[in-house]
Amino acid sequence: MSYREGNSAELQYDIHTKAFNISEALAKKIDEKFVSSIDNFDPGGPPARIIDAGSVMFCCTGNNCIVKTLIVRHPVREIGKLSGTCLQLIEDLQSGPLDEAKYLSLFE
Repeated sequence: MSYREGNSAELQYDIHTKAFNISEALAKKIDEKFVSSIDNFDPGGPPARIIDAGSVMFCCTGNNCIVKTLIVRHPVREIGKLSGTCLQLIEDLQSGPLDEAKYLSLFE
């Protein structure tokens, strides 16, 4: 079975998009962090026994418009921190003016 045949994400999730304005500097930091996290992902050994864990997906476009994707079930360590930072960024964007300086350092 190919990934596409086995992928039923569109049936499991209700996905909504919303646009927010951020500076070019922050957009670049986020992109660099996503690319680095995808390219250098290390699961850290055999997975622990996981029951009912969440998952995260990071996507970005690289050179020549190549799409890079990383899907992690039960994100921990560095990828878990990145997931938490992204969730906080979304909450902060929705609640009002964004303190971009905070996120410029978090996406280092």
